[in-house]
Amino acid sequence: MSKSQSLQASQQQFVSDADRLRAFRSRDRGADGKFIVAVKTTKIYCRPICPARPPKVENVVFYGSIVEARKYGFRACKRCLPDGLSLQTQVEDIVKRADQLSLEDDGPVKVATLARLSGLSEARLVRLFKTSLGLTPKQFLLARATQKFQHSLRDGNSVTHAIHDSGF
Repeated sequence: MSKSQSLQASQQQFVSDADRLRAFRSRDRGADGKFIVAVKTTKIYCRPICPARPPKVENVVFYGSIVEARKYGFRACKRCLPDGLSLQTQVEDIVKRADQLSLEDDGPVKVATLARLSGLSEARLVRLFKTSLGLTPKQFLLARATQKFQHSLRDGNSVTHAIHDSGF
C-alpha cells in the first residue's frame, strides 16, 4: 500500500459518526488529529484521545476541524489541549531534536537535557515516550547510540573509535 493510499484509508476510517464515537470511546491514538469531539452541554471541544470522563452520547458532536468547532461557539479543553500539537507530532519533534543532539554532541544525550530542550518535565517526557513509542527516553537514546555504534563499525572504524563516536 502506497503512502497516499494509507493516508486515504486512515482518513476514511473516521468518516461516519459511529466510527468516530467508537474511536473516541476507546481513545484510539490513530484518531488524534483526524477529527474533533465537542460536548454540547459544556461547549468544550477535545481531541478524540482526551482522558476526561466521556460525556453522554446525546451531548456529543463531531467536527472535522478546530476552526469548525470554534465557529459553533465551542472552546478548547484545558485537559487535552487540542489547539496544541498532536501527541504524535510532539514525539516526532522530540525524536528529531534527540537525533540532532546526538550528531552535535560527542557524549551521550541525557534525558534531562532532552526534557529541558523540549520544555517538558522528565516525568512527562517519559510518559509521552512510553505512550507513543513503547520505550522510555533512556531506552530510545540507548538504541540510537547503539545504531550509531553499529554504523561506525560498518564504516570500517575500530571498536574503540566506534565507541567514542557513538557516545558510549
